[in-house]
Amino acid sequence: MAGADEDNNLQNLETIRVAVGADGVEEKVIAEIANNPDVFETSLSLPVTDGAVDLKLYIMKGKFDYTLYAKPRRGTTKSLTVTVKTFYTFVVGV
Repeated sequence: MAGADEDNNLQNLETIRVAVGADGVEEKVIAEIANNPDVFETSLSLPVTDGAVDLKLYIMKGKFDYTLYAKPRRGTTKSLTVTVKTFYTFVVGV
């Protein structure tokens, strides 16, 4: 998180979740922190829902999107820039 300080960091967020969606497929929450601790933090790892998520339906659409949702615990006094990184493990069956 760029520009974080004591009053403006990830502790300002109470709940954080990531959902995946694609045309014709219902949006699905794939990672979430339901009760983010109220302590200074500039990076987080969101646990994957149920330990694994099957993205096949979304990938088969050719184009899919991630949406980041956040419920604020309290407001910030400035804009913050975050970077989201995703990591994949593919299981291929024959």
